[in-house]
Amino acid sequence: MRCPSADVTRGQMASFLVRMFDLPATATDYFSDDDGTTHEIEINKLAASGITVGCTANTFCPKANVRRDEMASFLARAM
Repeated sequence: MRCPSADVTRGQMASFLVRMFDLPATATDYFSDDDGTTHEIEINKLAASGITVGCTANTFCPKANVRRDEMASFLARAM
């Protein structure tokens, strides 16, 4: 299903960035609120690579929408 005007969640964004930059795997679980989500592995890869520190010290907020300023920060760190 194509939804070009749909919002993007932080979890989805994590998966996009991991695929784009082919980030390495990690065994560390950085956040408590992504357990069992579709994007958990990718979220942890982002954290291990220093691209994200989460929305709090121990949460990522994977279901929240990505704000423009957050996306800019993610991209700047990834580059």
